[in-house]
Amino acid sequence: MVAFAHLLAVAAPVFVIASLAMPAGIGGGMLYVPLLIVTHIADPRLAAVLAQPIIVGAALAGNSFNIAWQFRHKEQKLLDGHLALAMIAPCLAGNLVGSIMNQLLPSAIIMILLLLLAGSTFQSSARRALKMWKAENAVRSDASRNGQADVVRAPPAVVGREVELPAASETVPESTSTSEGNEECDDDTPYTHVSFFSDSMTSQSDRTLTRRRPSTLPLPGNVVSTDVSQDPKSPWDACRLWGKFILVWICMILVVAMRGGSGHSIISITSCSWQYWLVTATGFFLLMLVGALTRQPEAPWYICVVIGALSAVVGIGGAIVLNPMMVKRGIEVQAATATASLMVLVMSTCSTSLFLLGGFVPPLPAVTLGVAAFLGSMCGKTVVSYLVSHTGRTSLLVILLAFFIAVSGTTVLVQGSIESINEFRAGENPLTEFHTPC
Repeated sequence: MVAFAHLLAVAAPVFVIASLAMPAGIGGGMLYVPLLIVTHIADPRLAAVLAQPIIVGAALAGNSFNIAWQFRHKEQKLLDGHLALAMIAPCLAGNLVGSIMNQLLPSAIIMILLLLLAGSTFQSSARRALKMWKAENAVRSDASRNGQADVVRAPPAVVGREVELPAASETVPESTSTSEGNEECDDDTPYTHVSFFSDSMTSQSDRTLTRRRPSTLPLPGNVVSTDVSQDPKSPWDACRLWGKFILVWICMILVVAMRGGSGHSIISITSCSWQYWLVTATGFFLLMLVGALTRQPEAPWYICVVIGALSAVVGIGGAIVLNPMMVKRGIEVQAATATASLMVLVMSTCSTSLFLLGGFVPPLPAVTLGVAAFLGSMCGKTVVSYLVSHTGRTSLLVILLAFFIAVSGTTVLVQGSIESINEFRAGENPLTEFHTPC
């Protein structure tokens, strides 16, 4: 049993991680899991389980902001309902498989998967940060040569670039002057208005699917996309679209509640009985069927299944993979980031339900750290905006996140290696310690 004072000490870095990660469009599981391992809150398997309710807290706050923003700006398309519906079923099918794999695999293998994912994420993050830093330096250099000292960041949809302010002596056209009311509108940006993912980080050759690139930000001069072939034609169509999304979500929760685990089934199904596996298999195939009926080329079903499984196995939210997948296939950065954040909330709530009914989630750490992540995420938009506006560098956010991943990953690698060596010396093989999923 972890002491409450120990949990409060760990809650502080959880708060900081949530305030930086969720506004940038990532769930933060890549940071929470190593943190829980390093601080001796949990072993790799339990850390992956405990990361899910923490991600729920962070994602709940971020998505509350985004959904409220979407209701205030119905003419703008921030949340892509078609993509969300196409991704939810295969992601949740992967979740069902991943929750079983989490309990089946040895802790050493889970840690290896986490380190491989952390290494890949750090590499891409460092490369992205370097490119953004160089782009910002180039803009600053050009501004200095042109005698323009004031440089501001470009619209968040093009993270990593900056635009120059007109010189003080230049006359600003009346059409571009900003009234007090417009200033308030400009300040009303989505929660994920500074994304970890940038158009400049994707290859132009990858953007072959551009049939749906919505205008997502309340920015002067934005032109609403003329290709609305797949957009809801009326509020009723939008309600039906999101109703289907919520229905799939509820059905997954129902499957989890029926299947249960450790005696927590609502219909008294015994864990690992034939009824248990029947409900699991039926839920999986129904979700895959829904995924086949709602598939979109921007969200390949097989990638979504893998992301859902990884989410449950190693404790990530999945946005670190979902975001670039959508951006490379032509989805606007802001829509991709907001939609991926919604998927993080869906997957983490379902994973939490799976583990909770299985009796694998310790209540006190889950609630304490989940609340810390919620509060950090609530403050995140202000923290990130302050950080970017006072440094003039969006790349600083990516650098900080990459630094956190590197430090936590290195620490877990050292600690895990020492523990594995000690187990080998004791005559045990940590790679063969498979467990029963029941």
